[in-house]
Amino acid sequence: MPQEAWRHHLNWLSCSLQRLTEEEEEGAGSRSTRGHLRVFEAWFLLIQCAHWVQVAVQLLATSQPADCGPPLWLLTFYHHPTNRGHHRASQLVHAKEAWDHLRSLFLAHPLPVDRVQSLVTLLSPKPQPTTPSPFLILSLLVNFCVFFQQSLSGSTEILQTVVNRSGLVNEAVCVLSALELRLNEDSCLSSDTNRVHLRIKALQNTLTHMCAALNPANTHTHKH
Repeated sequence: MPQEAWRHHLNWLSCSLQRLTEEEEEGAGSRSTRGHLRVFEAWFLLIQCAHWVQVAVQLLATSQPADCGPPLWLLTFYHHPTNRGHHRASQLVHAKEAWDHLRSLFLAHPLPVDRVQSLVTLLSPKPQPTTPSPFLILSLLVNFCVFFQQSLSGSTEILQTVVNRSGLVNEAVCVLSALELRLNEDSCLSSDTNRVHLRIKALQNTLTHMCAALNPANTHTHKH
């Protein structure tokens, strides 16, 4: 499917799900159980079509600010479907903040220290339910590294700096591996798939070396 067709499809899906969740959550009360069930069913369908979410994250890595709203809402709903305590709006604000920081990082040279630190702060584990899942932000970061029109060295520097300071190297490995698996299942929108896979391999090598440096004892054991 062409990229613009995907964008229209995901915008429609996001708006439909948003309307459904708002209707059911605003109509809570005696019908709250049924309403929550409908929201769960919609989320479960989205889980079964997780490649839609992967395409949404990929689009976010190359979107302009005016286009990021619907796919960002879809990504937030994917990670936070219940809206307990009515925190989704705040989670969406923080997710948009993370997207803004990432876009600024990938457009700037040299790296703006304040943006890096703000992103690391958003990635830091917190008990507050208003902050989005670290995996949501990591997914955005990894997709920016792979798909944004940035040099490989620049993307590698950003990935290394952020995951090292946030202590999420192993988690970044998992997100990058999941992305590679999804792309192998033909959910990549890029016209240059060879470039995309080469970038993924290079980033994986970087993270592997970082893991080895963080766990030298394990590396020594595996060699024997």
